[in-house]
Amino acid sequence: MLERFMDKTTFESQEDFMENFRVNVPENFNFAYDIVDEWAKVAPDKKALCWTNDRGGAYRFYVC
Repeated sequence: MLERFMDKTTFESQEDFMENFRVNVPENFNFAYDIVDEWAKVAPDKKALCWTNDRGGAYRFYVC
């Protein structure tokens, strides 16, 4: 999935990373559609998203 948002995903060195790391965010980027839905296609048996807060609350979203 990284290839959808990055031109380069492997780096030869820290210097290479610092010079060439770029994330390409499309103008109409939507986290739920572009990331969560894509992971659901790739790994449908996994949790889709986990939400937590600083008071110990948690909610897990599963692929339906």
